[in-house]
Amino acid sequence: MTMRQSTLLWTIVTSLLLIGHVGLVTYAQEDDVADDAADDVAGDVGGDNADAGNATGVAICFQCNSTDECAVEQEAGNSTVQECEAGQHCWTWKDEENDVISYSRGCDVGCTDDDTELDCQTSNNRTQCKVCCEDDLCNKGLYNSAISQMYIHTNHVLLVALLVAKSMIG
Repeated sequence: MTMRQSTLLWTIVTSLLLIGHVGLVTYAQEDDVADDAADDVAGDVGGDNADAGNATGVAICFQCNSTDECAVEQEAGNSTVQECEAGQHCWTWKDEENDVISYSRGCDVGCTDDDTELDCQTSNNRTQCKVCCEDDLCNKGLYNSAISQMYIHTNHVLLVALLVAKSMIG
């Protein structure tokens, strides 16, 4: 491998790693905005946001059931919220059948580490997904979200770049 080829490979790999890092920082900033919104809403119901532990000791979650308003990203101040019972966390459920997608959001029990990752089951052309989270107003998003697509895109770009670099090196 020549010095020029080594430099090119190093530049490509470093650039791709930075692209992935910038995407993660962007996602984290969006998450901070959600946390700030949760602080505002938690204050409205009498507490501070502290990982589903505001002053009332319970989670505050977006709440909606299979309506058009539920199938969009939720926003504090523009969406219905509910105060959960002790031991409950925020959940989002997605149901997709024959290209019709509906969402439900609210409080429920049983949020384990495994449940914090999107879990989808498909049977008879119907896909049902669920995911829980523990922070106030964390159940705001849509699934098959931009962050998932970003990871897929970044991985494809990295794979193509590495294949190009390998072919250049010989």
